[in-house]
Amino acid sequence: MNIARYIHYGLTLVVCMIFLIPEGQAQTKKAFIRSADEAYDRKDFNSALAYYEEALAFDSTQLDVAYMAAEAARQFNAYSRAKVWYEKVLELDKNNQYPETQFYLGEVNQKLGLFDDAIKAYNFYIAENSQPNDWKTDKANKEIMASEWAKQVINTERKDVEIERMGDQINSPYTEFGATPMGDTLLFSSLRFEHVVNKNKPPVLFSQIMGSSETGQVQREATLSDSMQITAHTAFNQKMDRLYFTICEYVNASDLRCDLYYRDKVDGQWGPAVKLPDYINQDSITSTQPNVGYDSNMEKEVLYFVSDRPGGKGKLDIWSTSINEDGSFNAPVNVSAVNTAEDDITPFYHIPSHTLYFSSTGQKGLGGFDVYKSVQYSQGWGKIKHMGNVINSSYNDIYFSLNEDEKKGYISSNRLGAQYIESSQEACCYDIYSLKFIPAEINLLASTFDRISREALPGATVTLFDLTDPEADPIIITNLDSNLFVFPLESGKEYKVLAEKDGFDPDSLFFNTLDVYESQEIKKNLFLKSKTIDLDLLTFDKTTLEPLPGTTVTLLDLTDTLQPPQTFTNEDGNDYHFPLLRGKKYMVLVSKKGYAPESVEIDTRDYDDVNTITKKVYLGLGDLESFLPLIVFFDNDLPDPKSWSSTTDSRYSELYQPYLGQKMYYVNQFTDVLSGAEATAAKTELDRFFENRVKKGGEDLTKFLEILQLNLERGAELEISIKGYASPRSSANYNYRLGQRRVQNVLNEIELFDNGVLKPYIQSGQLKVQQKSFGETAVPRGVSDKIDDPRNSIYSVPASQERRVEIVQIKRTK
Repeated sequence: MNIARYIHYGLTLVVCMIFLIPEGQAQTKKAFIRSADEAYDRKDFNSALAYYEEALAFDSTQLDVAYMAAEAARQFNAYSRAKVWYEKVLELDKNNQYPETQFYLGEVNQKLGLFDDAIKAYNFYIAENSQPNDWKTDKANKEIMASEWAKQVINTERKDVEIERMGDQINSPYTEFGATPMGDTLLFSSLRFEHVVNKNKPPVLFSQIMGSSETGQVQREATLSDSMQITAHTAFNQKMDRLYFTICEYVNASDLRCDLYYRDKVDGQWGPAVKLPDYINQDSITSTQPNVGYDSNMEKEVLYFVSDRPGGKGKLDIWSTSINEDGSFNAPVNVSAVNTAEDDITPFYHIPSHTLYFSSTGQKGLGGFDVYKSVQYSQGWGKIKHMGNVINSSYNDIYFSLNEDEKKGYISSNRLGAQYIESSQEACCYDIYSLKFIPAEINLLASTFDRISREALPGATVTLFDLTDPEADPIIITNLDSNLFVFPLESGKEYKVLAEKDGFDPDSLFFNTLDVYESQEIKKNLFLKSKTIDLDLLTFDKTTLEPLPGTTVTLLDLTDTLQPPQTFTNEDGNDYHFPLLRGKKYMVLVSKKGYAPESVEIDTRDYDDVNTITKKVYLGLGDLESFLPLIVFFDNDLPDPKSWSSTTDSRYSELYQPYLGQKMYYVNQFTDVLSGAEATAAKTELDRFFENRVKKGGEDLTKFLEILQLNLERGAELEISIKGYASPRSSANYNYRLGQRRVQNVLNEIELFDNGVLKPYIQSGQLKVQQKSFGETAVPRGVSDKIDDPRNSIYSVPASQERRVEIVQIKRTK
């Protein structure tokens, strides 16, 4: 494994070896190939590429040499050169001697950001070389999906971050990485230093810890670096009195093995390097890239680092060790939630936001190493999120760091724009880039609507849940006046929004701001469905088709028969309004004196897409019994005022209309002493009495007599009972006689109806009439009998409704 590539990612790849041709073999093709093979075996891919290309200059049709040139270029990250030679191999390889060429061509195209070409190459590899349980086939399929995804991401440029390559004082033609602020100084590691390890070999490059002041002066930090050792990475604890770093050694021309160290600051001076214990640093494994975080559950600092130690998930994994109060370390733990089967490196823990940033080749990315993040919660790590375009490229983007207020950061990258040691190869090196974050103002505009009518629905309560942070409190807004709800959002989050309102089924939806990087308003509509359907019931006279007030309507729940019926009477109108629960069946019963009852069955499941059901019910005339008790009313002391007679020649139709005409006189007489709401209420009561009882009684009497005639014509033998009543204004004896006159008045109406059509039936005994006067004996308490108080004893509703005749019973003898 090329450890160095991932520890400094490019650390030793920039070792620009001076390739020497053995004496006597100069200018020969075989000598170049032999030297190239030797360099490749010792993982000096830069020199190997140069030698192979020299050999190919003699003969560019050498298939095996072209393939090795492509491999050396790929291993050296010289992707453009690798693409040239892999394509040459495809041109020359007529017998498919190198079946993996398409796979690696897909890989380098992916690294170059040529995603369509990468997909094409991967598909060729799968079509021609796919084998069961072949990891390359699995990876090719995975990278095809990643490339499709990358095409979308690469076109979604983050507007909330600006990236700028730092100046040449910091960045050299070699690799710079791991920027870490220390007060006014920016610490970083640089591979610009040469060191002679073997006099018979070219010098190798060493990394040292550098510092850049505010004035731009850059120098090696002598107190933090050892000029005789490869020293890199800087990570401070929270008190800034302990510095963690690595010391590495070459194990071959390309690979490094590193150990973790720290220095403590005592009296303002950095102390000697102290190696971490052997259960963290182990022979034959590498431990590198330290960074200090904090675990709020343990209330301890945590040292994150990268290692290829046993027990990991893949190649290089991120590990952690918690730090005790005395500065000692606990056993390392694999941070398995973020690690993959590939390489996961350069951890950076942002303490204020409890977020771990890292780079990986095992997650879905843009080509090389990409930067990701995961938030640490009390119950574990959150979802892993790609940091998007700008921060990431198709090249390698590593060593992400962020200041406390999340406004500035740094990254190391070998993307286009970084310096090359050899521009012809476009390989190497990593430069440090500064990041400036511009917080995006993102708002959710949630609007609530009625699902059926699509009309605005005010009065709802809308709740916003942050699904990315399960410990975050939901934001709850109730708006009684409007259907609009405004919530602040954060970039990189997943949300759920829930709308609720009494009487409505809730509505919710999920959305995210994962790829939202600029200020904007996100509009979401929520549609709430009423749990009830409004029943508008209208009653009409079946004969005249006119509105029929005064009906009685009963609503029965057929689905839940334990529910009590609801009964209403509307004396003033013909309309009724009921809320019906969706999913239920109902029966509506409509009745009125003098009319045959009607019923309507309603299944709300037939009306799922409406909010209102309108039903019109038409009532036809009923039978005689449906009018009972039939009540007619009289004006004061009528008929025949001041008479002591018990009989009268008058008939009811002569008194009915004149009495109705007295309505306003009654109103004025009774309300004259009242004012305001009291006068209004009294007037309303009298209006209702005249319209709903006096008028209706007269109309019912006419209809009753019409039906009575039909029954008699059909041979029915009937006996009706009539009772007369009076108010208590006069003496009991007088009122008894007055009740008799009123009964006689109605009896006269029966005999004279329609020119006396009913009289023969009375004379023959086919129609018999039982009559009785109750006078004032049935008057309830509280009805005035005072002669000197006509307002209450004549014009009030209680007194008026005692002046009546009732047809109370019908007996059918045949």
